[in-house]
Amino acid sequence: MRMMRKAVIALGVVLLMSCLGIFRVWPGLRRHHVDSTGPVPTPAPTIPPFSFEYPAVVEKKTVSSQLRVMFLVGLEGTGHHYFLNVFDDACTTAAVPCANACPIAKALYPSLATPSTKQDYERARRELRRELENLAAYPAEFMTEGQAAIAQFVTCRSKSGMMSFPNFNGNDKALQYVDFRLLAEEAERAGVDVRFVYLARSARSILVSDTQHNHYGGTFMRESRALINNAAVVESTFQELGPGFATCFRYESMSDPEQTHRVARFIAPDEDTAQRLEGKMLENVKPGSASPRPSNPTMEWTKQQGRLPNGAMNYHPKDPRYGPHRAKYDGNQFLNAGTAEQAAELEAAAAEAAAEAATTIEAERAKEEARDRDSWDLSFELVVARLQQKLDKIEEIVCTTTATTMGTSDGSA
Repeated sequence: MRMMRKAVIALGVVLLMSCLGIFRVWPGLRRHHVDSTGPVPTPAPTIPPFSFEYPAVVEKKTVSSQLRVMFLVGLEGTGHHYFLNVFDDACTTAAVPCANACPIAKALYPSLATPSTKQDYERARRELRRELENLAAYPAEFMTEGQAAIAQFVTCRSKSGMMSFPNFNGNDKALQYVDFRLLAEEAERAGVDVRFVYLARSARSILVSDTQHNHYGGTFMRESRALINNAAVVESTFQELGPGFATCFRYESMSDPEQTHRVARFIAPDEDTAQRLEGKMLENVKPGSASPRPSNPTMEWTKQQGRLPNGAMNYHPKDPRYGPHRAKYDGNQFLNAGTAEQAAELEAAAAEAAAEAATTIEAERAKEEARDRDSWDLSFELVVARLQQKLDKIEEIVCTTTATTMGTSDGSA
């Protein structure tokens, strides 16, 4: 009796729940209880995890013995003008066959580097893909068996500039650079053999060249921040490229025959083209670069780089009330006030006071300049250390780790 009572209570609960519509809340449970003899319900499809069409590391697979594309990766002041002279000479005299890569340069910068909208970026990326596909067909359309050519961007002389890091001046200078990882990805997709030459130079030499010799960026601190930012971009981008994409060219070793031999064979598709390119690289070495440049040049302090001193520096040397003109000024003021002897005495006293004032002014000026020079030296050394730290990381990736596998013309060890 007790068991039957429990069964009746359970049946009543089930009927009550059915009436209240509880099973409608769990339709799977309702189907399971209503039609327990039917087929097992099909589980809901599992949504696959989100994935990019963007490989974490771009692998180097395309190697050509006919056409190679060279892209220079380097901060401002690391040797772009040297390679401009090399390829100007080589392409103009036809010593090295050169293919036109300027449409690709235009797509890379400014179209892809500084797009206004997402649509502009997508349009520029399609343009880049189309131009690389055209370049991939270049050997079959314009070259015969055994011919070789190099495509490069440094001689385009267009709005793309030399595509240094950063590229050009402007309010957003630190953000003006090329995504060369995207170039590597699209080149591999199109079957184009693209090679990157990293231009290495010491941080001190770069800062001296950019801020003292060429005055890039407007001010020292603004230019140095842009350089440090772009060095971080270059470092992170090289980490996304597999071995075989890049080699290292050291500015201080520009005249080193071994370096020239290695870089020429990395860029050129065949031995004959490599030998001619090697000759042009050695011919265009600057006379002052015959031997490696000192790695620690000094940065001269100037008043424009420090703050303008106050007080004594406001004195103008031609102001008749100060300096050596003070004696003549005071003498003329009192010339008609008494006798000639009195005027002479006043003029002599004024000259003595002027000499003392000039000595005081020079002493104050020296103190101001010493304070500014000390402050400038400290700031400069701190910036050099920060930038050099970034450059050392890049060289560890490109110049020591992978360069040993990039020295031959086919990209193999």
